Amino acid sequence: SDSSPPPAKLAALAAAGIALDYPSAVPRSYRLFGGAVSSVWFDRHGGMDPRYREDTESMKASAAQLDKLVEELVAGGTAPERIALGGFSMGGGMALQFAARSERQIGAVFAMSSYLCQDSWVWTQMSTAGDRERGGNALL
Repeated sequence: SDSSPPPAKLAALAAAGIALDYPSAVPRSYRLFGGAVSSVWFDRHGGMDPRYREDTESMKASAAQLDKLVEELVAGGTAPERIALGGFSMGGGMALQFAARSERQIGAVFAMSSYLCQDSWVWTQMSTAGDRERGGNALL
């Protein structure tokens, strides 16, 4: 089934200056599916538990994909502060990864039913930034 909003709602959003984009993850080999190719934002080691290590390379690749999308939106005239990026599950985790990895400042980032691995690059960067700044981190 199509999960897009009905045309009338899309028209109302467009009239308010709001555009929606539904990016898809690129197909990649996914360890949890026995190495089968699947459209997932990142690969996993071991399982779903946050204690398993992060697959940083696939995170970097997907964060770059989202960075390119934001670049295209800005080039098309959307002000960065008017861009919100978020998602559910893996998509939400990728939104958090984008926020931590990108040099771009956007209006909002949200994640629903998502997590970061305990050894995540994001946590490492936040800890380092907290040690340097002692004033908190914009991601929290």
